[in-house]
Amino acid sequence: PNPPLPASSPAPNPPLPAGIKTVFVSGCYDILHAGHLTFFSQAKALGDHLTVSFASEQVLLKHKNRRPSIPDDHKASLLSSLRMVDSVVIGSNCEKLGLDFYDFFLEFKPSILAATTDDKYGDVKRELCERTGTQYVVLPKTPPSFSPVSTSSILASIKAPEYLPLRVDFAGGWLDVPRFAREGGYIVNCSISP
Repeated sequence: PNPPLPASSPAPNPPLPAGIKTVFVSGCYDILHAGHLTFFSQAKALGDHLTVSFASEQVLLKHKNRRPSIPDDHKASLLSSLRMVDSVVIGSNCEKLGLDFYDFFLEFKPSILAATTDDKYGDVKRELCERTGTQYVVLPKTPPSFSPVSTSSILASIKAPEYLPLRVDFAGGWLDVPRFAREGGYIVNCSISP
């Protein structure tokens, strides 16, 4: 696989041979899981060359108000190592919501942009495809043969709580605090003794 390209870079160098059907997909791909792999395989089956674009750390900070779970260079390396992925683009356009790959896409002009049925940016992607003559293909979400997961569910299971009530007990004893007693919740209890 080729090294990842920033979305501000020109199309793949060297250029692809004429007649190659290029497929382009985009997303955050913050934590890769089997659903992503299924989507990449289905997208690759639509053509000869698959380019995967993911939103950079700056894009995630601006549009999702969070940092990625792994650094961009690590994510690019993971994506590049997948057998169905031919090239990786790091999308860095913070101005166009859902189109962090905008500049690269205008120059590359892939044959197909593949998306899933739940893509929140389908409308703007479809408009971009009309502008470049790219075919817009919506692939159904196909769960793997085992229990599907999402990046959000994975993050929720490993993420430490962002808010933790703090109770300082000057008397040195434990008293139940019903308003903080929530199933699955956390309480930090500090006891200060003379």
